[in-house]
Amino acid sequence: MVYTEIKSGIAYAEEQMSLESSPILLEIIRKCSVYKKVKILDFGCGFGGHSLSCSKINNCEVYGIDIDPNHIMIANKLKKKYKAKNVTFELRDILSDPLPPEDQFNIIMFNDVIEHIPVEALTKILEESRKHLTANGKIYFGYPPWEGPYAAHVYRAIKIPWIQYLPNKITLKLIKNNNQEIIGYIESDLIQAYNGLNRITHEKILRILRKVNLTPILRKSHCILNRLRPFKDINFGFFPFKHLITYEILVLSK
Repeated sequence: MVYTEIKSGIAYAEEQMSLESSPILLEIIRKCSVYKKVKILDFGCGFGGHSLSCSKINNCEVYGIDIDPNHIMIANKLKKKYKAKNVTFELRDILSDPLPPEDQFNIIMFNDVIEHIPVEALTKILEESRKHLTANGKIYFGYPPWEGPYAAHVYRAIKIPWIQYLPNKITLKLIKNNNQEIIGYIESDLIQAYNGLNRITHEKILRILRKVNLTPILRKSHCILNRLRPFKDINFGFFPFKHLITYEILVLSK
């Protein structure tokens, strides 16, 4: 990577360094950290912004892993810049290089990552993650569901919501005509990012969770209608409003 790409990656990570936009995750961590030391696994940590935010909370120790070397490079530079002590970043694929059995975590978080993992691999990753979750531990999902307006991950370049519902030939042509490089070794542009999406939905996730014996204990669906004051606190996680959901949050337990 060139200097400008590294600088851009660090700037993006710094935008993610506040957990105020993730109040559910913040509440889970704070509840745990009041009573004991909290070990957090940030799976698919990306550039490390969320990891560093969590590490600043009292009694928290964070371990961030990612399979993309560019992401880990930037995460470690961010760690050095902020002199963070309670966070470790590592290039790791837990399917080919499993965590030691003694590594147990109170919280395992998947922020904006499950939509990038093939469903079969995601099932195996959750099976493996469950082994490393403490008895009362929680798994946190945050992701844009496939039915939503921005699920294609290309809105910033094309400005067309629900583009994934167009014929695939047209969608790919639009992305190609507006393609942009992104800071990743595995996915280096918008076409690769789009083609790598697994089209995950809440219903698909529930089927996976039944297989791996994980139980949803909380769901929050952020919907376009929530921007209107009368609908601010309504959870629109059902048809036909699911097509207006911009972001899904799930909290799981054993």
